[in-house]
Amino acid sequence: MFLEKYPRTKKNIFIFFLLFAVSIVLSVVYGNKQDEGGDFYVFWLSGKNFLEGSSLYNVTGSARPYLYPPFAAMLFVVFTLLPLKVSGGCFYFINIVLFVVSVYLTCRIFVLLFPEKPFKKLPLVFASVFSARFFFNNMGLLQTNEVVFVVCLLGIYTFLNNKKVYSGPLFVIASFIKLMPVFFVGWLLVRGRKSVVLPVIVSCLICFTMPVLLRGFDRGIQDWKEYNSSVLSFFREGKVNTSYTNQNLDAALYRMALPIDNTEYLNYQIVSLSEKTVKALSKIFSGLILLLFVGNIVFLRIKEADITAFEISSIFLVFHLLSGITWKAHFVTFIFVFMTFLSVDYKTLSPFPKTVMYFIAFLIAIIGVTGRDFIGSTLHFYSGGYSIIVWMMVILFICSIWFSIKSRVLGINK
Repeated sequence: MFLEKYPRTKKNIFIFFLLFAVSIVLSVVYGNKQDEGGDFYVFWLSGKNFLEGSSLYNVTGSARPYLYPPFAAMLFVVFTLLPLKVSGGCFYFINIVLFVVSVYLTCRIFVLLFPEKPFKKLPLVFASVFSARFFFNNMGLLQTNEVVFVVCLLGIYTFLNNKKVYSGPLFVIASFIKLMPVFFVGWLLVRGRKSVVLPVIVSCLICFTMPVLLRGFDRGIQDWKEYNSSVLSFFREGKVNTSYTNQNLDAALYRMALPIDNTEYLNYQIVSLSEKTVKALSKIFSGLILLLFVGNIVFLRIKEADITAFEISSIFLVFHLLSGITWKAHFVTFIFVFMTFLSVDYKTLSPFPKTVMYFIAFLIAIIGVTGRDFIGSTLHFYSGGYSIIVWMMVILFICSIWFSIKSRVLGINK
């Protein structure tokens, strides 16, 4: 078994209720912090606007812009059942529960990926510790990243557990909450069988039409038009958010090669290039990463290769690298990616891949301890401004592709 059943001793019961009490206290504290300037207010307000028939994307006042599909606003209606602060506290508690669920599902997935091996707890412990700061960041902001991550994990689990018909709807739902899990939909269509196509098509139609039916045809269609014009157009036009907190490939290249104004008043420029050149390089590198990803899953499908943890990790990494905006709270997925690389039995590797794996383990540890509270604001700004996470993801992505192809040759079973 991958998890031992914890005995109901007095000590374990005490620990459980202590953690439960701490979770309640934190939920109350963070719930009381919610106001019109926070991320959660955007979700709460979008649910309210959805019910009232108001525009989701043309909102007046001090609220931040709503950047999610209309389907997500339909789900956010549940937040409006309670006052803002109470609803925020409840959602904070849900995020704590989802952290536990994500750890559990990661365990279950690795058991399916490594059926011939006993489950190793130590890699999970390290993966959880080194990704913890991203979970805390997500919880503190009351963001939806854990929700999307858990839905993706459920899709992966059902796929590996030979219940592929459920994987499509799960990946589609995740994509209609936040766009980037659409890479999982594409992966499923390539690596799955014909039986997954119909559930994907039906799920897309349902997720598109449900908000339209509930909002009325004219208002519902207008929602999708406004989502396209006010959200998607920003990224289609090649605009880049260069904040140090944005850890995608485009932002990393812009910070590295152009003088960027920022609120930290720090310089992250390493080389000097024209904006036209940087845009061209951004398109080239993004295209290469996308081509490498698509080519790999097509190659693995042709070879009828086994699904590996490296292949799955490459999906998480590609949608972080190519996303229009990748905040640090998005990296709750790192628990799975870190688990993949830390689960390898380094003793079985030949010298070169072993050296690579040790270097990756070092990078993972560095990323895990570069939070603001641990290293201070200045180093935290520089680590973000110089895009340490981005370059680590590039390395992990390339290694994920390589090891997904050469896993058995290198002695990395899955």
